[in-house]
Amino acid sequence: GSSMGRSAGEKSPPLPQNENGRKRQRRAQDEKENDQGRKSGIIRRIEMKNFLCHENFTIRLGPNINFIHGQNGSGKSAILAALQVCLGSRASQTKRSTSLKGLIKTGREVATIRVVLKNEGSEAFNPKEFGKSIIVERTLKRTGNGGPIKIKSDTGKLIGKTRAILDDILTHFSIKVNNPCVLLTQDDARALIGTSDPHQKYDFFMRATLFTELWEQLLLIQANIKSAKRVIEVLETRKNGLEERKKVADKKLRDCNHLKQLQNEIHNLRQKLFWSAIVEKEKEKDELEKAIQKLVEKKTLYTEKIEGLEEVDIDGLMEDRGKQIEERNAAVKAFKTKYDALGSTLRSKKTQKKNLLREIAKHKGLIKGAMRTISNCKMEITELRESVPGDGERKRKINELEQIEKELEGLEKRREEKDIELNEYLKTGDTHDREIAKYLGQRQDIERKKRQIKTQLDRLRAGQKSSLARFGKYAVQVNADIKKNARRFKELPRGPLGQFVAIRGKRNEQWTLAIEECFGNILSAYVVDNPNDGRILKGILHKFYGKQIPLVITQRKRDTMYPVRSRCRAPSIYSMINISKDPWVHNVLVDQRSPERVYVMENENQAFDFVRQSGPNCTYTLLRNATKISLKGHSDVLKTQPRRRCSSYLVTDVSRNIRQLE
Repeated sequence: GSSMGRSAGEKSPPLPQNENGRKRQRRAQDEKENDQGRKSGIIRRIEMKNFLCHENFTIRLGPNINFIHGQNGSGKSAILAALQVCLGSRASQTKRSTSLKGLIKTGREVATIRVVLKNEGSEAFNPKEFGKSIIVERTLKRTGNGGPIKIKSDTGKLIGKTRAILDDILTHFSIKVNNPCVLLTQDDARALIGTSDPHQKYDFFMRATLFTELWEQLLLIQANIKSAKRVIEVLETRKNGLEERKKVADKKLRDCNHLKQLQNEIHNLRQKLFWSAIVEKEKEKDELEKAIQKLVEKKTLYTEKIEGLEEVDIDGLMEDRGKQIEERNAAVKAFKTKYDALGSTLRSKKTQKKNLLREIAKHKGLIKGAMRTISNCKMEITELRESVPGDGERKRKINELEQIEKELEGLEKRREEKDIELNEYLKTGDTHDREIAKYLGQRQDIERKKRQIKTQLDRLRAGQKSSLARFGKYAVQVNADIKKNARRFKELPRGPLGQFVAIRGKRNEQWTLAIEECFGNILSAYVVDNPNDGRILKGILHKFYGKQIPLVITQRKRDTMYPVRSRCRAPSIYSMINISKDPWVHNVLVDQRSPERVYVMENENQAFDFVRQSGPNCTYTLLRNATKISLKGHSDVLKTQPRRRCSSYLVTDVSRNIRQLE
């Protein structure tokens, strides 16, 4: 009969077309299911250029088992060698060559290997950076050292060139390139299958379990430990001598450093000595330039005044000025005469008071004597009435008693008259005391005004030399001492605060007195950031001013200015001034005096109406002479007279103010 089997060379009959199609579909479905089961770490393809026998070869691998067949020498083992070399193995581990240069195709200078690993699913390695594939590329060159490794993303972007990144990837996917159970070469398979030598099998087991690699590392570590011990022994022998040399060297180094420090100090002192003379000359130059500038400004001012006076009657002006001076001198003489008359009147009143007090004491003594006499007489009368025995003698005694009683009545009347006279004296004394108190009050007011004017004059005269001196007798010295002690402060104090305030425009100079009335003693005050800085600053102020020191305000420093705007249409104090760009000073002045809510008015009636209508948006208003108009209660208006007659802090024409005060 016909044979039921087929020989090795006999081909199987072709299957029907529909049966082949169904098998391909089932195989594709199985591959898809297996591919979905494992998506990370499998090899998608291997590309080789000029590697061993391959000139330009690419192999794409399926997700499961892949069989590669071909004739001897066709390059099957070269694919496995390319995979080993690209994933970091040495050339000797491929058993094809002892160096990477020997793996390059004959007649070529450069070889390139590229392995693409799948990187999908839950076990993907850093998918955000690499994407769905990881590309490992290695280039081999006949010239140069080794073969550099490049690791790229699925888009071809270079991620790194270090062996550490490749090791992390292989460890993550559990790919052990040098483990024969992972990559089994022909030589290793032949040695395992074709030999029965237990030593070779044990060697294969050691390499498969990585014990060989661990043993080599252990031997290397032991060798390194022995070498390190020998080095330590040698270094221990040298240690003592080196320590002695170190001590000598340290001493020399300290001497050299000290010498270098002395040389630097000498150099710095020479520089300071050299520059001190230059600084002094520059200061003198700056002072001269300022003086020249002031003279030029005065010259310009006087030139303008002279040009303005060319058409004016100088003689008439001088005559008017002379009359004004004569009137002022006459007023001064009259005031002096009145002052002298008040002094003489005061002295005479004091003398009269002393005389009255003596008269009062004298009369009080007489009254006391008279009262004692009356009391004695009354006692004698009582005794006589009780002691008289007979009628005749009794009548005579009674007559004497009646006579004595009449005298007593006369003495009583005289006493009453003296009491009336004494009360008159006392009333006169009270009147004199009131007049004296009135005159003393006037004198004290005059003396107080005189002291205020003298203080303002001293401040203005000092301000001619230095604008800072207007805000305090020792303001210049205090600021110099603050700069000298700058390191002691956490934040350098600001002050006097008045130096940061300026009148905005010439048309607002007429309101200078009102502006000074608004800010008051804040213009001469200082501001500090914290209580400790406040204590240091007060110590400096006490050193110059004694007990009466300027105001010190403690307020945290801020780097942003308050957004300030006035809520009424009338001109406010804030709109008439320019405050320094220092946010700290600006915020302190706004917090302390609220200049945006203080307004100026031309007359009292207008100020009264404005205060009543503005409500809480207006703290108070000021007239040109600094009279304060404020609201008391809901509808009552309070008028307060100014504390000073002339401005002394923010003046622009100092000479005019000095003449006015004089």
